[in-house]
Amino acid sequence: RSGVREPIIVTPHGADPGRFQIVAGERRWRAAQLAGLAEVPCIIDAKLVDRKDKLLAQAEENLHRENLNPVEVAAVLVQLMEARGIDVREAGELMGKSYRQAKRLQQIHAAPPPIKKALASGKIDARAATELVRIHAAFTREDESAEGAAALRRIASLVEKVSAGGWSLRKL
Repeated sequence: RSGVREPIIVTPHGADPGRFQIVAGERRWRAAQLAGLAEVPCIIDAKLVDRKDKLLAQAEENLHRENLNPVEVAAVLVQLMEARGIDVREAGELMGKSYRQAKRLQQIHAAPPPIKKALASGKIDARAATELVRIHAAFTREDESAEGAAALRRIASLVEKVSAGGWSLRKL
């Protein structure tokens, strides 16, 4: 057994001396438990007491994970923006993304659930998702139902057609 290669990041649990709260690395901790490991390497960072700092550490940790889908990457972008108080351009630069890519991720983050679900499952790509977001905005402007319920139903139906029919961006 090689154990856990990357240490998890913890901070002292304020209410319970001698106990710690995981800030980043929960998946590694769970995997170590499943593997029957009694110890896990940790970095104790007592400075991570502020919720904003914890969110930033989690966002940076998530960036290092492989196989993130676009919805997860979009969530990291927004976490960086909120935690650091920066705009989409700056957050994109921190993530190694162009402004256009970062803006698309921001739109994906704000997308309605049917679009996010199809994108996360690989039924549509990010470009189709951003086009669907624009279409949903048009549906919403036309919608007179309570809380945009009709627009949401229309976009869910369209997402289903696009993913089932393998529509091209041009057809969409």
